[in-house]
Amino acid sequence: MACDFFHVDTMTLCRLYVLFFIDLDRRKVFLAGVTEHPIGSWVTQQARNLTMTLEEEGRAVKFLIRDRDTKFVGPFR
Repeated sequence: MACDFFHVDTMTLCRLYVLFFIDLDRRKVFLAGVTEHPIGSWVTQQARNLTMTLEEEGRAVKFLIRDRDTKFVGPFR
């Protein structure tokens, strides 16, 4: 599993950040959430939500590839 952000600039000059996860084994992309202000607690909650969804499907994540962005704080690790 890997995760990262990309941003989208809207017509109203608002920047939205999109958090996504990629299941490298199945080549499936999960859109975790969209926000104007990604903070550590929001990112952590989105990861928890995805983990619960994957557990319901009977899948477990062993490794997560991510960059050193400051949004991936304490509990996220």
